[in-house]
Amino acid sequence: MRFYEIAQQLPVHAFQDAALGAIKAILPFDSSMWGSATMSEQGVDIHTLHLHHSSRQMIEEYGAVKHLDHFAHEVASKEKHTIRFSAENAQAEELRAFLFRHEHLHGLITQCINPQTRFVQWLSLFRKDPEQCCTEQDVQVLDALFPHLMQALAINRKLHMMHLVGDSAHERWSVAIADHHGFLYHADPTFLRLIATSDNLFDRERLPAHVMDAFSQPVFQLTRNQVVLVGVQESDLLFLKARPTVLADQLNPREFTIAQMLASGLSHKEIAQKLNRSPETIRTHGKSIYKKLGTTKVTQLSALLAQRA
Repeated sequence: MRFYEIAQQLPVHAFQDAALGAIKAILPFDSSMWGSATMSEQGVDIHTLHLHHSSRQMIEEYGAVKHLDHFAHEVASKEKHTIRFSAENAQAEELRAFLFRHEHLHGLITQCINPQTRFVQWLSLFRKDPEQCCTEQDVQVLDALFPHLMQALAINRKLHMMHLVGDSAHERWSVAIADHHGFLYHADPTFLRLIATSDNLFDRERLPAHVMDAFSQPVFQLTRNQVVLVGVQESDLLFLKARPTVLADQLNPREFTIAQMLASGLSHKEIAQKLNRSPETIRTHGKSIYKKLGTTKVTQLSALLAQRA
């Protein structure tokens, strides 16, 4: 229950360390890695990664031995699996040296994997005390905790996504969460339908190429085939929202600003003064705005503009 409590109480950047702290109270460990990846013959291709009392240097060094990590392949041999390991049992000398160098003398690894895509979400816990071997009971405890841990993580991320969308816009936007490889961790049914409409090659498990091409920007907006898609990148994740286009999407930034001013009750002269433009220029923009929005009534502007928010 503690996982689910903190999932709803803590911001997304604080949840994972807090959840690991809760695990540590019943299952001692010194450091951990928690993330997602794709398994291949060359080893683990990491998508997202949360390090707890571990260094980025360790991850960089792991790249040189990941193809030798038979422990990772062992735990990925089943759809859902938890194992224990000891560094002294590593088959390759390079892997054994790596584990001893980073004090991963004993450990537990748990995961769930998609057999078709080989996409895996996992948690590794490490102990540095040579006398603190992992037991079969430890395996059973972590195996029982992991599904709840991942469900709580999903809840925490969804709540963060809802916060980004905003309470007043929930009915207009559908949402999704993906990583920088395009794998979807959560997607509303409406989001999947909208993206499928805008990209015939969408496979419902990964984002289409045109979305991934924009991933390099911290915040981006795409409009394609009558669908508006907005993305916000935070750490290793992309938080997305999508909706069908509305009339107000036709307004350029200047027109949208003027439309908001008109909706607030300002006159053409007052808007001209605020924007340092002539009243005639504002009047011309106003005609374009009303034409694009399909109305002649200023009282309808607020409702039409709100659909774009």
